[in-house]
Amino acid sequence: MLDGFVKTVKEKANIYDIINAVVPLKKFGAQYKGLCPFHGEKTPSFTVDPHHQSYHCFGCGEHGDVISFIQKQKKLTFMESLAFLSNQLGLEMPQATPLTPQQKEQQLKQKEKKLTLLEVHEKLTVYYETCLLHSLECQQYLQKRKISIEAQKVFRLGWANDDVSAFARWLITENISIASLKEIGVLAESDQPQYGEEKLGGLRLRFKNRLMCPIFDQLDQVIAYSGRVITAEAKFAKYVNSPETPLFTKGKNLYGLKTAKESLKKSGSPAKILICEGNLDVISLWQEGFDYAVAPMGTALTLDQCEMIARLQPKEVICMMDGDKAGINASFKALPLLLQVNFQPRAIFLSDGHDPDSFLKQPAGAMQLQALMDQAEPLLLLCAKYLFERSNKDIVAQYEIIRKLKPFFDMIKEDVIKILYIEELIPLLNCSEHVIYRVLHVKRPFIARDKKFEGGKKDRHDFQKWIDMILGSKHEFKSFSQKLAALDPRLKLDNISSSLYPLLLEASNIELEDSLQNQIKKSILGAEIKNENDGQPKDKPKSITEILNYLKPPKAQTERTIPSALLDRIRMLIQKPEYLKKFIELDGISQLNGNLIKEFLLELYHFHEDNGFLNADAFFSRHETTQNAQEKELLQGLKACLFTPYEADLEKYNVSEILEKLVYTFKAEKIHKQMQQISLQIKQLDQNTSREETDFQEKIEISIQNPLNDLINTNTALSKEELFREYQLLQQEYREAINRSTHFNPKQR
Repeated sequence: MLDGFVKTVKEKANIYDIINAVVPLKKFGAQYKGLCPFHGEKTPSFTVDPHHQSYHCFGCGEHGDVISFIQKQKKLTFMESLAFLSNQLGLEMPQATPLTPQQKEQQLKQKEKKLTLLEVHEKLTVYYETCLLHSLECQQYLQKRKISIEAQKVFRLGWANDDVSAFARWLITENISIASLKEIGVLAESDQPQYGEEKLGGLRLRFKNRLMCPIFDQLDQVIAYSGRVITAEAKFAKYVNSPETPLFTKGKNLYGLKTAKESLKKSGSPAKILICEGNLDVISLWQEGFDYAVAPMGTALTLDQCEMIARLQPKEVICMMDGDKAGINASFKALPLLLQVNFQPRAIFLSDGHDPDSFLKQPAGAMQLQALMDQAEPLLLLCAKYLFERSNKDIVAQYEIIRKLKPFFDMIKEDVIKILYIEELIPLLNCSEHVIYRVLHVKRPFIARDKKFEGGKKDRHDFQKWIDMILGSKHEFKSFSQKLAALDPRLKLDNISSSLYPLLLEASNIELEDSLQNQIKKSILGAEIKNENDGQPKDKPKSITEILNYLKPPKAQTERTIPSALLDRIRMLIQKPEYLKKFIELDGISQLNGNLIKEFLLELYHFHEDNGFLNADAFFSRHETTQNAQEKELLQGLKACLFTPYEADLEKYNVSEILEKLVYTFKAEKIHKQMQQISLQIKQLDQNTSREETDFQEKIEISIQNPLNDLINTNTALSKEELFREYQLLQQEYREAINRSTHFNPKQR
């Protein structure tokens, strides 16, 4: 039922209208073109195809349909995106079980009620904004707090005065019912009715003489308010929030969500989320460029709020709390919740009674705050330090601290992260690593430290496990190089023989964060490189490529060339646009090996005219800085394809049959590559088995201490029998693809 509804939404939603409302699009042939909303660019590379109801960016690779666009652009779940579009289209979302007529009627009433309440919130927000413009007292307060006019507009700040008569007149003007205002919590029951409240049905104003901070939902709609007093001598609570309503649940919303989402969309964004405590902290941080701050609105952070942050997909989360006991406790309570959604949070505790707002008002406050953020430590380690500093520091205290940390470690999914944390805990707690590993129930990494690292078969095996373990982590840690050195201090450049070059080459082809690449380089480059001629130290390499060049075996390497048959096939495909279109319809793109060729063909297809292809200058300019020799050669070959037409005229033959066979040719080559990889895995398993049989004692130690097999291969990836079965299945597919491809070459007919 849901699949059919999804199809209906895709058919009825006009992808051009929806995307054009976010990004201005211009006609480009049968398609539309504009600047990509998912990454910063100056030259448009984002295309929308109304015929296929799809979009594709040739700059960052983002692509999809109308639902995925809403999902990525508004940071919603799939179901939330579907609900958003169905609401815009006036469609009713299907239910898991059919609804009775009474239930349908009730659901419709609830939907209409929510729309009415959203409309009331919007009108009320405009009313509060207008009151702010006429309140000298509130404007003076905002000037004193150095809150700019721009910030007031972005956060839609307002002023709730105590003029009951004016509020009652506004209700009549806007035709808003007292019942709806009571339902959203703006009007409340009055214990002691005051003059004028009879005009409000005997109810009182919940918000009086307060700075009003609207709260936005995931769709940037106002759903509630947080009101703050502006006088220090006020006898009332500093903040008053809207009560829970059909639109608002305090523990499921964050103040600053709207601006944080906008920050994460921007080019050059640090992709962080900063969690602070107060609404004005969020506004002050935004003014100083820290526009990724959110606040939980006076309550402890909840799991729902952490999941909301996770949907924004930041790379890093930092908690910025007051340095008092309440702020520290709030951070430690947030730790297990953030770990559950797979974050490794850092934290900053502000001292001297500062909150973020007051800290930023110091001389060079923004620079000082940025420096603190750069030095922010993992919250788990801060928690351990806090517990240790307040303990007796004896063996009983050590055990109790480790035992208290165990629930946190249980929430961490990656074993490599646990090991890196433990390496920091050993000196911090001044405790034996054996005790820590045992109490936390974490397997210790096995490293044969007493044997010389000379690049033999055993060392090669250990180095493979080491590099895979490091590359298995996508998280960025402070002082990563120290942690790498703790894992294996033998990893000095002078001791890595040329036999290990292929492993490092393979590792360098894996896409890593720049910071992690730099830290790995620092660890590997422990020794200075000597100049072969005079023995004097020379500059250390500045890139992975330079490391590889230094480590490259002296034996001349055979240059790899691009097979001419591959270039012939590409020439065949780009002979005419209809050939490439047919190839894509046959799902030929997915059978290709190599992203460069896929990107090249897709770009040509998206930018073509009826009588031929346009140039692919944008594609070649994006890759002109590549340092990979094989990629450079392939790019030259692809350029040649554009200027050297295919010799044979395919019109003399059955073009559909030729293209179908070509797809199966690519498929056969792709399967063959997978078979080779499995063959290598089986060979590696045989080597491991042979090695374990020759050293029984080492086998015992590995089984007790070494978690690396789990990290690299997930319990040795697949067993030998499973690998054989997978190989046999691929072999059958390979034979079928070969039979259907028959290596057809029109030039030979």
